[in-house]
Amino acid sequence: MKYTLFLSLMISIALAGLQAQTVHNVCPGDTLEFSISVTTGDQVQWQQSIDGVSFYDIPGAVQDHHTIPGVSQTRYYRSRITGQNCDPWYSDVQQIMMPQAPVLGFTGIDSSYCETSSLATLTGNPAGGTFSGTGVTGNTFDPGVSGVGTFYITYHYTDTVGCTYTITAPTTVYELPTTANAGPDIVATSDTVTLSGNNPSTGSGLWSVISGSGGSFAANWDPSTTFTGNPNEVYLLVWSISSGPCPPSTDTVMVTMPTGPSLPSIMCGSPAYTLYVHPTDNGSSAWGCSGIVAGASSDDDGAGNTALIVQMCPQGSAASICDNLVAYGYSDWYLPSYNELECLRANESFIGGFVSGGYWSSTEGSGILTSNAKMRNFPSGMSGHSGKSNVHNIRCVRKDTK
Repeated sequence: MKYTLFLSLMISIALAGLQAQTVHNVCPGDTLEFSISVTTGDQVQWQQSIDGVSFYDIPGAVQDHHTIPGVSQTRYYRSRITGQNCDPWYSDVQQIMMPQAPVLGFTGIDSSYCETSSLATLTGNPAGGTFSGTGVTGNTFDPGVSGVGTFYITYHYTDTVGCTYTITAPTTVYELPTTANAGPDIVATSDTVTLSGNNPSTGSGLWSVISGSGGSFAANWDPSTTFTGNPNEVYLLVWSISSGPCPPSTDTVMVTMPTGPSLPSIMCGSPAYTLYVHPTDNGSSAWGCSGIVAGASSDDDGAGNTALIVQMCPQGSAASICDNLVAYGYSDWYLPSYNELECLRANESFIGGFVSGGYWSSTEGSGILTSNAKMRNFPSGMSGHSGKSNVHNIRCVRKDTK
């Protein structure tokens, strides 16, 4: 908006404060244009003031008209006119009043929507303004009407003196994702298979495991990635395609892994239970947990001992090797207790795969022997305590069937 103010002249008197003063309400950003009629040869100097008392020359403002673009605060203006044979004259003072801008805002708009999302109700502050933008009707935004893309919603508010203020917020509307297709079920001939999910034209896909022990994807974002599983395991995998806040589209594929070697099983304990044994050694290591009393003192409960050791020493122990083991479709392996290890030694020939030397149990020494753990030598059966930092062989076991 542009205001043109025609100023009247008056003779300067000793008390400049007695000049007439006119108040003009203008809006932020308005352009002011001052204009005054003078006699040929008169000199004009426009002045401004913050308080209406002390005026200062505006550099370069010496024409009979003066423009002030983009008004942003309250000011006082006047002109000084000097005739050829007269003292300076001063125009009336023009007070430019800037109203206090409201704290503008609106609620109800989210940063993103799906094209099927419900209407959003918009509420402006201060109340009484209007909304505009693609998909806007009255005070609602409809993602189904706006279509897909990024849009800008604007709230317009006009105050009591006619000044209009606006605030704008962006929002993005997403298209529904491509319908997911995970491909046909797979009966694997090796532990690695290639998946055949569809490539989305809208959205992005991601593979994940719904059921089945272990298993991993080479690149779970790739519809044609490879998946590696465990023998004897049946996996249910899901291919999920997502697009912004839209509900994802999902489809599943069943992957049946090939049959692996059966685990050796033996009867141990009283009452008797079935103990499943890994068919090969699981390496060698220190018992670990040096300088720490884990409280793993049971001669019979290897699973409980292993849980205590891993809790106290999660890394670098013989127990953690078994606890982290995923093999033959199982992930509940543990380091056998002292008596379970003796059961393994008694069935050494049937189980197979043992070497001559010491094997760790998960049973910790007690009393003055807490810096040691119990072990047994194969095939002799000789047993005793060994320092936790000593290295012995490891054979992991488990109890429960699937």
